Amino acid sequence: MTNDDKNIPPEQRCTAANYRATGRDDTIQVINTSTNDDLNVFTFVDGTGVQQDLPNQLYVSFTEGGSCENYDQYSNDRDSCFSWTRPPVSPDKQFENYRGNYK
Repeated sequence: MTNDDKNIPPEQRCTAANYRATGRDDTIQVINTSTNDDLNVFTFVDGTGVQQDLPNQLYVSFTEGGSCENYDQYSNDRDSCFSWTRPPVSPDKQFENYRGNYK
């Protein structure tokens, strides 16, 4: 769940961030998703979170995102969803989408 009510439209629901291991001790996979009933759309962004100076601070950068008609299409037929990708870049040229502090 999120506490970013200022930037999330009121018709968005089920906004969530999922974190998965990558095999590196300092990096996780980040997948943010949400649904919008008014527009009948499921949106997603996929990227990485890299540990920063503090042990609980992540630098999050997304390299793929898009929208589907629903979660079922996202899960089973993602190739038919509208999506965008950004090629991987060196760490010094990464775009920071947000930083998260976790306990």
